[in-house]
Amino acid sequence: MSKFILFDFRCTKCTETFEDMVKPSEYWAACPKCGGNAQRTISPVRIDHYNMAMSPSASPESLRKFDRMHQQRKAKEEKTHRNHGDYGKPAGGD
Repeated sequence: MSKFILFDFRCTKCTETFEDMVKPSEYWAACPKCGGNAQRTISPVRIDHYNMAMSPSASPESLRKFDRMHQQRKAKEEKTHRNHGDYGKPAGGD
């Protein structure tokens, strides 16, 4: 079983940017907008919105950003599960 990692992609046809979970050896993905070839790009540094949202002084903007990111990640995980099936028990789950 190969690991899937979340990478950024940019479509060479419509320039749409998106994230997709693929194997580390895959450098191309199908664009969800136009179906064209999308090349994997170098991801920018990511801000830890989780810790920002969990702090007592969290701003409404950071809470909205965290909620949006959570919903997007959930949708991607559900898509991966639909396309690739169950990955089995989590580590230490036996």
